[in-house]
Amino acid sequence: MAIVNVPDKNLTLRDSREIADYLAIIGIDYERWETNRKVSPDASEAEILEIYATEIERLKTKGGYVR
Repeated sequence: MAIVNVPDKNLTLRDSREIADYLAIIGIDYERWETNRKVSPDASEAEILEIYATEIERLKTKGGYVR
């Protein structure tokens, strides 16, 4: 669960749709990804990156971050 606090507007967002809409206004994409694979609470960074590799590659392509 994400929580976005905007102190200068005295705003706290907890709903995923509200967060995505607010961040889109300032040019930030927000997504939540589901996986069918079990992610251990003590998973390494490499394991987490492997589990979400497809989603990460899609974002890299979409944003032109890495070619």
